[in-house]
Amino acid sequence: LICHSFIGFFVLVVVPMVLNPILLIFVVGFLLQPLNGSKTDLNEAIENGNEFAEQLATTFNPSAVPPYYIKGGIGRNHYWNKPFFSYMITVLDLSLLHCRENIATILIDGGADIFTPDEFGNTPLHIAAFRGLNIAVIKILDKIKMFKPQVIDIKNSVGDTPLHMAVHYNQNLIVERLLDKGADPSITDNNGNTPFHINYPSALTDEIILSCIQHMNVNHRNNNGATLLHTAINCKREVLVKDLLDRGANPIIADHQGLTALHLATLHGLSEQIIVHIIHAWRPKPSDLRFQSGMTEHFYSSLLHSLIRGLNSNLALEVFKLSCDGIINLRAQDGRTALFSATSRFSPETAQILLENGADPTITDSDHLGPFHDTSMTNHLFISMIQNVDVNHRYIDGSTILHLAINLRREVVVKYLLDKGANPTIADNSGNTALHRAIHSNVNEQILVHILDAARPKAADNLGHNKMTHISGCLNGEVNHDDRQIGDYEMINLRNHKGQTALLLAFCYSCDIIAQVLIKRGADPNLADNDGNTPLHFNMPGFLTDEFIISTLKNLDINYRHSQRNTYLHQAARCNRENVIKYLLDRGANPKARNYYKNTVLHLAVEHNLSEQIVIDIIESKDLGQLRPDNKKRRFGFFDGFLSLFSLSMFTHMSKTSKSLKSSHRKPQNTFCETWDKQLLNMQNKCDKTALHLAVSQQRVDLVRVLLKKGASRTIKALGDTALDLAIEKKEANSTPIAATIVDLFRK
Repeated sequence: LICHSFIGFFVLVVVPMVLNPILLIFVVGFLLQPLNGSKTDLNEAIENGNEFAEQLATTFNPSAVPPYYIKGGIGRNHYWNKPFFSYMITVLDLSLLHCRENIATILIDGGADIFTPDEFGNTPLHIAAFRGLNIAVIKILDKIKMFKPQVIDIKNSVGDTPLHMAVHYNQNLIVERLLDKGADPSITDNNGNTPFHINYPSALTDEIILSCIQHMNVNHRNNNGATLLHTAINCKREVLVKDLLDRGANPIIADHQGLTALHLATLHGLSEQIIVHIIHAWRPKPSDLRFQSGMTEHFYSSLLHSLIRGLNSNLALEVFKLSCDGIINLRAQDGRTALFSATSRFSPETAQILLENGADPTITDSDHLGPFHDTSMTNHLFISMIQNVDVNHRYIDGSTILHLAINLRREVVVKYLLDKGANPTIADNSGNTALHRAIHSNVNEQILVHILDAARPKAADNLGHNKMTHISGCLNGEVNHDDRQIGDYEMINLRNHKGQTALLLAFCYSCDIIAQVLIKRGADPNLADNDGNTPLHFNMPGFLTDEFIISTLKNLDINYRHSQRNTYLHQAARCNRENVIKYLLDRGANPKARNYYKNTVLHLAVEHNLSEQIVIDIIESKDLGQLRPDNKKRRFGFFDGFLSLFSLSMFTHMSKTSKSLKSSHRKPQNTFCETWDKQLLNMQNKCDKTALHLAVSQQRVDLVRVLLKKGASRTIKALGDTALDLAIEKKEANSTPIAATIVDLFRK
């Protein structure tokens, strides 16, 4: 019988399992599954919410039933809220998790074990505190007091005590109950949190919390760097914030995100009184400085009192700002200060407090944006935030609030600040005044005029700067003072540290309207920057007449090159200023000078479609030694200048000889001008193109004819093509009469 049974088991069970791996896995899993044989009708009644569960509990002996496994999915985002896992649990824990408090109390009175933790280390007291079951907590605490008083502060696997659980889930009555029974609020979990690092339950009065934390280290930091002060601010408990600060809480401590108490207070919109209290809490106390200076506290206090009493109000305010600067402008990890939070919340009162105490609005975050860069902020709100600020206060980069408003193109705010007395002549650390910043930001003409008008000195300002000895000198007509000349000229021609004037920047950025206003107000176009560049090096705008440009160039080195190695000839060709080109050539400007792209004035004249006559003038221009006579001594010294002048006179003599030869119909023999022409004609730019290549590309028949007649080389290649190759390509691509005419010119 035994043998037959074994064979039958082998055939019916073992063989199919071997042949079917899925069946094998199922059977093995079934055998390894923990036995639920201990699950009773009470367990099922508790889980199903049956009413007769209480009756079953009265007849149930919990100590006789071992723990069993239940599926997860219970609770609110805590240990038991994992639906795909199973947990070992006792019937008491089960009743507490399902909030069956009546059943739990029956089981506790019946002798259920209240000290055995589950696999997470949670005792029934943890679970009851988590669920807020007041009666069950009282029952458990009474038993703990009798048998194991220390269990009230027992930690689970993550270091949470029952008090942590109650505070975390805002179970206010349980928190009070645990504290009354002696729970220790200073115990920390595995993350360094005391219960009050996590939360300040709303039902707990400030007095209760203060009594709980009175013996705690107020500056204790958890693993995230947060203190009790941070939590109080996050919970908007202003009374607690004030008390913690009075007890020595350090407002400068930052959490792992770099947020200090001031950051959080402005972020959560705490009252202005609390903001001020946080700022004042950071001010150094006499006792703090006494230990650093060797002074007694009484002596230091007396000295400080005398010093402040002797200062005027503005200077005293500056001293106060300096003492507060340590906290006001601290930056979080994203680079933001507390002022960012105040402006993002559109809180003008808070922003005013911060600015009055030294907050720097020029500080930018990691995205290089400042606190006032929010475009949704209205001008009215902007003004309301800065109305009590010293408009001429200089920040860390030397700028003022006026510079900031100009950078943001807040034209209404700029006008408000100027009307309020903002000084537009104040320069930042780079030497830029409000006028420089205005051109950088391309503000409109009205604001520019307003800045210039604000810079005009008053009669009292002129006193002592224009030979006046008394104000009566202005009144009796003895001194004829031109107010526009003094104010506008000094302001308009101020230079930054690079030597740049406002006019030079306007030319550089092609701000023609602004440049026109500046010139009308007396801007000097002759002033060069530190590299020798004048405004005309960058642009010759259309509103300027040729006569004005020529009169300006009379006092300048016509062959001077700016940073892109452009001369005035290059700039005149780019701006189609043919009269200016003629003037420069007559003065001896070097037509062979090449810029950064190796373009000569001939390249640019062809590229910008200048007239045939100006191209001829460039080709036939005379070589005056490539230097102006009035510039020789500065470039070469006295002796070399003398030699250069000698060569100039020799060239003049050769020119006259050449003209006499032409007039007598005799062909000149290898004159210097002919060599000059050929060299200029065949000079190649950075792309190896000659003027002939460019003329073909522009399809300028007249210029191709002139260049070929003057002897331009037909064999020079640019990118593998001669000018003829390029002409043939144009003819094949366009089939126009112009393209055909150009090819014919090459073949004649």
